[in-house]
Amino acid sequence: MTLGVILAPFSVQALEPGAPNDEPTGILTLARASAAALAGSPALEGFSWELRASEARLLQAGLRPNPTFDAQLEDVGGSGPFRGTEQAQTTLQLSQLIELGGKRTARLGAAAAGRDLMERKYEVKRVDVLAEVTEKFISLLAAQHEVSLTRETTLLAEAALRTVRERLQAGKASAIEEKKALVAISRHRINEEHAQHELAAARARMAATWASTSPAFDRADGSLFSRVPVAPFEELAARLAAGPELARWDSERQLRVAEERLADIRRIPDLTVGAGIRRTEGPDVSTFLLGFKIGLPVFDRNQGHRVEAQARKYATAADERTTAIRLQTVLFIFYQELGHAGTALESLESEIVPLATSALTLSEQGFRSGRLSYLELLDAQRTFVDVRRERIEVATTYQLFLLGIERLLGEPVHNTSTTPVPDSKEAATSYQRFVLGMKRRLAVSDLNTSSVPDSAHR
Repeated sequence: MTLGVILAPFSVQALEPGAPNDEPTGILTLARASAAALAGSPALEGFSWELRASEARLLQAGLRPNPTFDAQLEDVGGSGPFRGTEQAQTTLQLSQLIELGGKRTARLGAAAAGRDLMERKYEVKRVDVLAEVTEKFISLLAAQHEVSLTRETTLLAEAALRTVRERLQAGKASAIEEKKALVAISRHRINEEHAQHELAAARARMAATWASTSPAFDRADGSLFSRVPVAPFEELAARLAAGPELARWDSERQLRVAEERLADIRRIPDLTVGAGIRRTEGPDVSTFLLGFKIGLPVFDRNQGHRVEAQARKYATAADERTTAIRLQTVLFIFYQELGHAGTALESLESEIVPLATSALTLSEQGFRSGRLSYLELLDAQRTFVDVRRERIEVATTYQLFLLGIERLLGEPVHNTSTTPVPDSKEAATSYQRFVLGMKRRLAVSDLNTSSVPDSAHR
């Protein structure tokens, strides 16, 4: 049910934000829901503008300083021989600031590192959107199963009522049993109505991932109860470094190094050179001017910014180590919980649910023959429904923990080194691996499979 379980292979371009996208209708698959969310997610729209802003900063960082034009008029409006403009001197000068020490290159490097970091953050956000869509899809499948279960429970109660009335007509049951059966049906119908409301809420949450307030799809199609082979924890832990969360820190580190280099280079003063012409009205002569200006790094050698950049680099390294430890711990917890949920689901499907189904069948037969009471039948029905509901809950838990691991890895847990990945540099990102590594396992919904005894449908 997670992205690595039921999502069919599809092109990466089809999932890009801003791609043409219609409101999903008909049968909703995880692939269609993911494409709609990536095309219509407001969260991704904001990130796309941030990415554009980082591109603009890179453009600005590569621009050279503008030249300056200086015009001066001297020796005018004075007294004596300097009365009027007879002795005026007019100076016109053009100057250009020349950045020394490779400042422009360093500035470009810092801006490029900032853009790369924003691209990584954008990548992480897209993976987050895919994970959110999958989580909502899992919840939607669980709600659909709950509606199906409550309907089947009502059918069981109605079948029991028919048996009670048959026994009542034959004089083998009391009116009290009929009243109890009617009460049970009413309660089951209330539960069925509540499940319908929960399903409506799950549908609304699903549609909200692609910024819609009124879902137009009919139902979700996917397998809630599928399980996948999971690699040993050591292998998953080794793949964690390439996941989106930790891979982002590579760009963060490069940005801090670029910022430190830029701060260090800025201690070198820049040179300003100028050339111009001076016109003296008295002797009616013109002369050329050449000059240069350079600051003396006596007091300000940019030492504060250099220390700040170095401190930020060390802080980033510490945050990266903290994140690595936290993710390793979270991965271990998810792995343990996934193993427990998988074991519980296997036990429910192979032993507990079949036993509860068999017990219900025997109880129905015993009640019809008069060997068992209505309370014993009711207890068997309750047990049957409880284990079916527990199966849904455990399967949901399994899929959510599986999704949690895939979110940390940035790829399906069953992905291997043989997963085809294009040679382009862009396709090697966590987001691309998350999309290109998807495989369909169960294409047909398992909603139609039912272990309700035949008597409930008669």
